[in-house]
Amino acid sequence: MRKLAVVAVLASLVAGTASADDDKEEARQHFNAGVALIEAEDFAAAAVAFETAARLYPTRMVLFNLANCYWAVQRYAEALDTIVRLEREFGDKLDQELEEEVRVFRDRVENLVGRLEVVVEPAGATISVDGRRVGKSPLAEALVLGPGDYEVEASLEGYATGRKTVRVESRARGEVSIALAPDIGQPQPEPGVEVGSGGLPVLFWVGAGATVVAAGLGAGFWFAADARAEDFEGLNKRVASGEISPDDGKLLKARDDVELYDKVSVGMWIGAGVLAAATAAVLIVHLASGEDEATTAGVSLVPAPGGLAVRF
Repeated sequence: MRKLAVVAVLASLVAGTASADDDKEEARQHFNAGVALIEAEDFAAAAVAFETAARLYPTRMVLFNLANCYWAVQRYAEALDTIVRLEREFGDKLDQELEEEVRVFRDRVENLVGRLEVVVEPAGATISVDGRRVGKSPLAEALVLGPGDYEVEASLEGYATGRKTVRVESRARGEVSIALAPDIGQPQPEPGVEVGSGGLPVLFWVGAGATVVAAGLGAGFWFAADARAEDFEGLNKRVASGEISPDDGKLLKARDDVELYDKVSVGMWIGAGVLAAATAAVLIVHLASGEDEATTAGVSLVPAPGGLAVRF
């Protein structure tokens, strides 16, 4: 890099940026620091100073100097981005000498760097190059990189991290594709389907629980009906012996209770049957989607004649 020529051109900014405005004044101070750091050939530190100046009050000279610092520390993509920004924001304000300097600089960077298209499936994966995060898939544009070998990494929750090493050549456009595989260490839900214990759909566990509850209630009411039927039979004997009237309230209530409990019991068992069928359908669909067996903590549910079998 033509260090002395760059410093001489940039020194003209000192007077030009002096202003009562606080941002301009602070930008001028960082610019002066950057010029001093270039003279000391500490280009990495100079880049930091010019980055701050550009953030506070960007000028054509700040951006040109920042691009040169990026070039010196081999941050070629940022050097090119900065010179493009300079042309976009100040292209009509460049004098002939600086315009030529900018053109030569841009050609020099373009002749050195290559471009790398990074394609990652699924979308939303975080992409890093040599440990530096560059964005999420899909990237809006190709990466601009200097020549060399790079490790491209893609990561997404629920998927195993994918890595590939790729070589970038000057003035060449390459492509690297990474297809992330589901992490076998944890279940992957289908879109719109939650995953419950052991990887089975939540609907399965809700249905199974509701089936058990309905069947239990049906059994409870059946036993209650049986008990009330015994009471009713005993009261009928008392009616036959003349102890109580056929219109006795206890007799009538016992009769009504038997009918009610019988109906509720039958209804609960019918409901349990419907729930069991629906739960079995959920399980069958789940198994057909790619799972041979639905497992949970060492217990397997497998299809069996007449329903499901539990395998320990």
